[in-house]
Amino acid sequence: MACKMSSPALFLDRDGVIVEEKGYIVNFRDIKLIKGSANLIKKANKIGLKVFIVTNQSAIARGLLKLSTYKKISDHLEFLLKKKKAFVTKTCFSPFHIDGVVPKYSMHHPDRKPGSGMILKIANEFDLN
Repeated sequence: MACKMSSPALFLDRDGVIVEEKGYIVNFRDIKLIKGSANLIKKANKIGLKVFIVTNQSAIARGLLKLSTYKKISDHLEFLLKKKKAFVTKTCFSPFHIDGVVPKYSMHHPDRKPGSGMILKIANEFDLN
């Protein structure tokens, strides 16, 4: 039986890796790219890597951030990257935290890093090994 080849991929956290760490980012205007992060993603794109952002967003569980606002923040980040010709294949986020106040997100969940849930879901969806 032939071994199926998998596409290479790069997994990056958002806060402190791609954008400046500022605690809870709850407004798209607070997104500031770290110098060189877009260039790294652009280089990864050039050599054929799929690029994924996996990010914990406990501000949602804590009631500090609505899903709709998170989406605007995520869209703005992708806009800033595209302006620099850097492209993300997919962003995956975990809204969960055990200390949250929003009941549906106030729990331990395998998607929350350091758990591997988000990475495993992406690996399955994109046939990564």
